[in-house]
Amino acid sequence: MENRKSIPIDKFITLEDGQEVKVDELVLTPVSARINYKMVNVTTDLHFRFEDQDGMELQEFSAQIMGYNNYNRFVALQNHVTKLKIIPYIYIDNAGGDRNEKVLNDDVFEIDVR
Repeated sequence: MENRKSIPIDKFITLEDGQEVKVDELVLTPVSARINYKMVNVTTDLHFRFEDQDGMELQEFSAQIMGYNNYNRFVALQNHVTKLKIIPYIYIDNAGGDRNEKVLNDDVFEIDVR
């Protein structure tokens, strides 16, 4: 695809339950920004949130999770965005059926995108 930029990440995350995650790459196109990752021993949904250098969150519009090859897709980056903060998180189920988001603070990282 023309105007497609792939940024290698190659980051490994191990969740508390031993689930292994390899964050492969960030793919930027004129229509979306997508993070690709692989999971082994899938037991927990892993999600990602993107924030630009000003702390503005990007809107996610699709995802494929709970398999070996996974992704989260977000709206395309605006021209002023130079850096993304990648924030992995999981949901914790509580008694009564409530779900709370738990950010994996030790695994948050930033990527220069321009």
